[in-house]
Amino acid sequence: RNRRPRAAVGMGSDPVLPAEILDRVIVEARKMRRWVVRECGGPRGSCWDASCQLVKALRLAGIPARLVGGIFRSRTGDKVHHWVEAHEAIVDITADQFSRSLPTVLIMNRRDRRYGKPKSRSV
Repeated sequence: RNRRPRAAVGMGSDPVLPAEILDRVIVEARKMRRWVVRECGGPRGSCWDASCQLVKALRLAGIPARLVGGIFRSRTGDKVHHWVEAHEAIVDITADQFSRSLPTVLIMNRRDRRYGKPKSRSV
């Protein structure tokens, strides 16, 4: 059985997060991903709750983060979705609900074309 990668980091040669922050973001994102599986039964339909929890965890770790809602563009069409932005990065711990080929922790440049029409929300 093939295992999915634990985290996809970066986009091309662009560093998405400073190295000193990236490791902490990955640690917190993986912790919250385990929470999603344990408390929500998996990523499907849990993007709001998961992203709220991740924002709180990142802020407690001293990393500025915000909850963003918008559209995730998948092969099967546009889906309403929520994710976290930290610095210039999207941190998404539920993107794999749209495709099994996506990793369980996705860290991408904020300009990733799959994410669109963001609207900030306070947590």
